[in-house]
Amino acid sequence: MKDPSDPVGLNSEDANAVDALLAGHQNIESDPSLTNQTPRVVKAKQVLGLLDAYDVAPPPPDLFQSTLARVGEAKQRRQFAQQIQTLSVPASSFGWREAMAVAASLLVMATLMIPILHANQADAQRVACAANLQAAGVGLRSYAADFGTLPRGKVRPGSTWYEVGQSPDEDGFVRSNSQHLYLLIRNRYLSPATLSCAANVHTPRHVDPGATDWASHAAVPFSYQNQFAIQIPKFGQLPNIMALLADKNPLFVIQKGQPFRLRVNIGTESPSAVHGSGQNILSVDGAVRWSIRPQTVEGDNIWTIKGVRIFAGDEAPTQIGDSHLIP
Repeated sequence: MKDPSDPVGLNSEDANAVDALLAGHQNIESDPSLTNQTPRVVKAKQVLGLLDAYDVAPPPPDLFQSTLARVGEAKQRRQFAQQIQTLSVPASSFGWREAMAVAASLLVMATLMIPILHANQADAQRVACAANLQAAGVGLRSYAADFGTLPRGKVRPGSTWYEVGQSPDEDGFVRSNSQHLYLLIRNRYLSPATLSCAANVHTPRHVDPGATDWASHAAVPFSYQNQFAIQIPKFGQLPNIMALLADKNPLFVIQKGQPFRLRVNIGTESPSAVHGSGQNILSVDGAVRWSIRPQTVEGDNIWTIKGVRIFAGDEAPTQIGDSHLIP
């Protein structure tokens, strides 16, 4: 008895007739090799002719996409069914000891992750400040190209440079070094948002159009080269490695209406408090570098003036290339 699962095939005569038709013979009925099979050939030809009896609609243009969509829907249904099955399984007993163990594990993980997250945030802020410092360098160089010098307002030699937030006096003389830097905003070389540091939450991103300075020392984004010297050199005379702008000088305590004073228990080699472990420094050539020490590449301390050990808030460099970034 023939197994129903065996494949069904043509007998040899029908197979020869179909092969002859598919081979494309023009006069199959008169082919000598098929003389005794003409009826089979005719019947095979009639059967094959049924393939063209009905029009077949072309496949829709979105067949591929719709097929993928249905496959995705089927996959989602299967995953949903598995989730339902998982949720329907009776929960095992979960005692307070296990709960305490999980809580302890989460606490340990949180303790480990907080410094990592804080470090990542600090690194991101440091990089963002460096980017803004680089943009500030472009603004400084553009200003220098137009005026020949770094931004500098009207200065009375020997006056103090720490009275941040005070308007110029009745003769127009500025009272803080930050007012010189603020000229980049007043003259629209830089926007307040660009001349800022992400680590300083006190620096405004929008300012009063008529302002001449930041409102307080806390709001000043960077410390700028001291512009209270009697003679200010042309920008082209400055050494390329000289520091012009950096994260804020940590040596001084400056509060509106309060006497100027030095910060106690801090040395001249201390890093800026903005990032804690160092400072971004912009030099004349436009380069910004991170340094754990407050020095230029030639060892000039950017917080102090050469030859000055005690500060009263009215000092100024006497040598070209001596970096003194304030306030």
